[in-house]
Amino acid sequence: MRNATEIDHLIHKNILTENDSAYIFYQEKFKENLRHLKSAFTKSYPNVVIGYSYKTNYTPDVCLAAHEEGALAEVVSEMEVEMALYHLKDHSQIIYNGPTKSKPSIEKVILAGGIINIDSQKDIEIIGGILAENSKLTVNVAFRLNSNYGGEYSRFGQPVEAVTEQIDLLKSDAQFNIIGFHLHLPHRSLESFAHRVDVLIDILGKIDLPNIKYINVGGGYFGKLSSVLKQTLGVKNAPSYEDYGELIGGRLFDFFSNTSIGNVPTLYLEPGSSVIADCFTFVSNFHALKSFKNRDILVSFAGRHLLSPTNKTIKLPCEIINTQAQIDQPTSEKSQYEIVGYTCIESDILGLVEGNVNLDLNNSFVEFTNVGSYSIVMGSNFILPEPPIFRIDGENEIKTIRKRREAREVLDQFLL
Repeated sequence: MRNATEIDHLIHKNILTENDSAYIFYQEKFKENLRHLKSAFTKSYPNVVIGYSYKTNYTPDVCLAAHEEGALAEVVSEMEVEMALYHLKDHSQIIYNGPTKSKPSIEKVILAGGIINIDSQKDIEIIGGILAENSKLTVNVAFRLNSNYGGEYSRFGQPVEAVTEQIDLLKSDAQFNIIGFHLHLPHRSLESFAHRVDVLIDILGKIDLPNIKYINVGGGYFGKLSSVLKQTLGVKNAPSYEDYGELIGGRLFDFFSNTSIGNVPTLYLEPGSSVIADCFTFVSNFHALKSFKNRDILVSFAGRHLLSPTNKTIKLPCEIINTQAQIDQPTSEKSQYEIVGYTCIESDILGLVEGNVNLDLNNSFVEFTNVGSYSIVMGSNFILPEPPIFRIDGENEIKTIRKRREAREVLDQFLL
């Protein structure tokens, strides 16, 4: 529990007086993360491009901020292709991933001049059909590789053997511009990224593809983790952006500098959580305090499905913020509060916070940090309509970027 800062007072007065809860987007912090990640890699590799992962958080202000920083749109579905075409001034700045690419969306990316990371033979068949209908079209393609790490094979991409056969069949086709390779695995450790580099170097040594332009190591990096969040996640040593950049960029640059491939291709990164998670907070008023024999429970207007939909068990980093009385008196009696959600799910217990026993609910609120990853895109109108989203700029100016949903709007989604 802590006393309110200037920005906390603004949030309490300008947001939580009209809303029970809200997401807060700190735009400048997001831009700083993107710049920091890129600079960490360019210390070891000369040409680095970021493709921001739309699926992680496709709030329009987030995507537009990423593009202002020069990031491409990394998308994984027909819906996200449409979003990227709406946001981007240069429609060619699309990297299309995903296991279920539709023909209309693939055609749009081809016409825009974007990049398609082939995930399966089905992708090739759809692309081939589109090209057969227009002999003047060409397509920029890379191949997503499948690999075994830690005894587990990813369900995405294709084995090196299948990719080798496909390239042998396609590299003489002038309509297919084969630019390189992509590899993403669901692991964040430096060791797992060293494995990605090993796989990429291995296939580069086996396949005759002169003048490769594109090496994509995907995403899955650790972002900036507070000591509290490290403890919550059970992470002792999280690699920094610089650690990833030195390992990945350094090894790949050494490889390309000492081979006969003939050029140093552009290195593509696809960050999501690592750049957006710590740029969102969730704030909520309290509805009630319930005290049992051994439990003090603060009922909030938050919910697990709004904060951490991909993890249902961990206690989330949160803090009670007091907007009036000073709370730094060492003699104040303390209690440990369970912060719970508004849902009717027994397990909707969000976090534990120590606070004064005479807590003033009307002049306090709870803040959850690191909620920018998957929370909004996987949120829902479960029990209550989705809360609003606000953006706070560098000058502490507050802007509404999604209004609070109403029950009528939820009903209007259905055919009545």
